[in-house]
Amino acid sequence: MKRRIAALALAFALAAPPAQAASWLEMNFWLSGPRYDAQLPPCGEPAALGTIASRFAEKEGTFWA
Repeated sequence: MKRRIAALALAFALAAPPAQAASWLEMNFWLSGPRYDAQLPPCGEPAALGTIASRFAEKEGTFWA
């Protein structure tokens, strides 16, 4: 029974169409909203986690306000 399920899952996985890149319209579609790019310290520094946590808390606070 388990072999049949595994074979069926493999058959469906192989029959799935390949992933495709975004079309021209999708790549050039304007999305409004906040910018999420930021300068962060390298991950090896101890302050990195605190910086990320405080910025996340600030974003969440303004979003849910």
